[in-house]
Amino acid sequence: MEVYEHLSRQDLLNRIADLEKQIENLSGKQDSSVCARSVTTENKRNLEKQFGSKALEALPDMLSVLDYEGNYVELVSSEKTVHVGNSSAAMLGKNIRDILPKDAYEIIKTNLDQVIHTQTTGIACHSLPLNGEKHFFENRIIPLDDNHVLCICRDKTEAIQTQQKLEMVKSAVNNSIEEIYACTIEGNLIFANAQFYNNYHLSGDIREQKIYDIYPDITRDSWQTQIQNLREANGTLKYTTSHKNADGTSITLEITTYIVKEYDEEKEIVWTFGRNISERLQQQRKIRELNFIMDTILNNVPVYLFVKDTGNEFRYLYWNKAFEEHSGILADHALGHTDYEIFPNPEDARKFREDDLRLLTNGEKIEYQEDYMTTSGEIRTVNTIKTLVPFEDNKPPFIIGIAWDITELKNTETALIEARIKAEQSDKLKSAFLANMSHEIRTPLNAIVGFSRLIAETQDPEELRQYDDIINLNAELLLQLINDILDLSKIEAGTLEFVMKPVDLKELCQSLYNTHLHKTQSNVRLILDTDAPDMTITSDNNRLAQVISNLITNAQKFTTEGEIRFGYKQKDKNIEFFVQDTGIGIAPQNLESIFNRFVKLNNFAQGSGLGLSICQMIINNLGGYIEVESAVGKGSTFRFTIPIDGKEKTGKTPERITSIQNKEKHMDQHKVILIAEDVNSNFLLLKAMIGKEYDLVRAVNGKEAIELNKTVHPDLILMDIKMPEMDGLEATRIIRQEDKNIPIIALTAFAFESDKAEAFAAGCNDFLTKPVSIEQLKKALEKYI
Repeated sequence: MEVYEHLSRQDLLNRIADLEKQIENLSGKQDSSVCARSVTTENKRNLEKQFGSKALEALPDMLSVLDYEGNYVELVSSEKTVHVGNSSAAMLGKNIRDILPKDAYEIIKTNLDQVIHTQTTGIACHSLPLNGEKHFFENRIIPLDDNHVLCICRDKTEAIQTQQKLEMVKSAVNNSIEEIYACTIEGNLIFANAQFYNNYHLSGDIREQKIYDIYPDITRDSWQTQIQNLREANGTLKYTTSHKNADGTSITLEITTYIVKEYDEEKEIVWTFGRNISERLQQQRKIRELNFIMDTILNNVPVYLFVKDTGNEFRYLYWNKAFEEHSGILADHALGHTDYEIFPNPEDARKFREDDLRLLTNGEKIEYQEDYMTTSGEIRTVNTIKTLVPFEDNKPPFIIGIAWDITELKNTETALIEARIKAEQSDKLKSAFLANMSHEIRTPLNAIVGFSRLIAETQDPEELRQYDDIINLNAELLLQLINDILDLSKIEAGTLEFVMKPVDLKELCQSLYNTHLHKTQSNVRLILDTDAPDMTITSDNNRLAQVISNLITNAQKFTTEGEIRFGYKQKDKNIEFFVQDTGIGIAPQNLESIFNRFVKLNNFAQGSGLGLSICQMIINNLGGYIEVESAVGKGSTFRFTIPIDGKEKTGKTPERITSIQNKEKHMDQHKVILIAEDVNSNFLLLKAMIGKEYDLVRAVNGKEAIELNKTVHPDLILMDIKMPEMDGLEATRIIRQEDKNIPIIALTAFAFESDKAEAFAAGCNDFLTKPVSIEQLKKALEKYI
């Protein structure tokens, strides 16, 4: 039986035309309309006789004859092609309105009326639900005679569904983010999707173009090589390539290429799918960079960091570099293992496991101090915090641990204790000092450390301000303690520095009043005596402020109500300063020892017991004296007197730092070095290194260095580079214009070769980088002076 399902519409129309001609021949008439009018049951029999029923059965269409009213007169097809869900016998004599649903009937009736009116072939399409599915039909209505038409009804469901699927595929291909194209084996483009057009700014028909004329990284030869590679790879090839689009944008594509044969299997087609992975690669690079940064941070923080898997016998998942360095256990050995497998002391592993189980049971963060043995047998002490961190639902959590190695701190504490014991054996006062220092340092440190941690855990503004005030207060106490200790050591070494210059006493006292006013208790008045005249004296402004501030601070400690009054007055060629309070007073038996070192009349008050001793030493070195009057329950008055035209007292604290006269005095013993350094700690370090061998003159910026070089005429200059007002390079250039011979050594924290070259270009003779060792410094100095 001949099959027509795959014939095109035109082929079927041709078949119908041939059928009409055959009907003409059977009727013996040339006019098709006459032939149509002769179509009767007898004609059908003749037709069947001529061609046989098999020919009609093979037709895929339902052929029916309708009169102008829409009644079925004859069905010229097999039962298989009746597309209305009824048998032919049930349809004969019926009107299409009785056979078809209303919407389908109206479509066919409207077209039928138009065909009758125009006597031309018409086409109408409708749908029907058949066997639970929606079917689509095309009806060709052809006029036969004055009363009849031939209706050829074809089921188009499969064709329409196929077309819809093709449209869906076409839409998916054109909306794909991948660029898709197809070529012949020779490289002729036969298809490209919208993404391909967009990437390479193409338009129109590309079927005459070669892929290697469009694709930037394909040539004729490489195309043929790719075809060969495809064949060797069984028709499928995947690779990654990078190139620039038509707009110059660099992209990276993940390419998948196939060789497929067309349906006739005579022609091979190369299909290529290219996915732009540039953004994905960029994200991967960013992730790698972030992982590198995070890994660098985690491996350089000076704390132990580790992660344990509670669902796998507490085996280690992470182990940072600090843990490696202190424990001696490499991360490669620790990862994937338990404490019992890596720590040399089983007792340590047992303690660690107990801690882990306690954390897993309670679920709350734990913090504790513990000792452990390293691989070298050393015992180290750590402060450890462990926290449970959930990973995924229904999976055991991780343990994240942070540990601070406090071994050195513990050793320092031990050394302090040992030093205290030695001090007790040789000097009771110094043993008291050491005992007190431990408490006085820890008291403010405890507040600073504790409230610093609380600041990180609170967001309440009021609490933050309160914690900040507490930290600042304790920082000031700690700083004062350190300053007292440093001043004491300088006094004992005879190196306490004094800078004599004009001092405005009104301005000094007003500044001190403003500083201490907010530190005074609410029921105590701080009073500045304003009766004293405006006066300017020659003295050390900073040391005067230190003494008066210390006396006011002591008065604030021991005065809970009443007033604290301070000021000054002239006595002949001297100035007398006083600080008077209404505090608890000092017992008579303690007045004689009040200025001794390490003496504290109230052990519960903060302080080192050095303040009044340092005050007395400062006043003595300024050429004055200090005294006290006091009565228990009534208060105390401290007075000190210094000369109006003050000169530093010599003998006990010889000064050889900033005085030009000192330089002349020691010319026969020391060379003079001008040090241009704005950071005081750096200058003090240099002074400690070479201050005994050389006379040192300090400038705090480039301009001051230029001026001092003119007046002091040093033997050598140590020049810092980064300084305020004028940097060291500019100062060196200016000095070199006037003095070609003086040695200038750059001493700077800049350490690159370019910095060194700049220094030499400016006129420096040598270049040292901070931190500098005493050996390096002395070797450089001996080279030039």
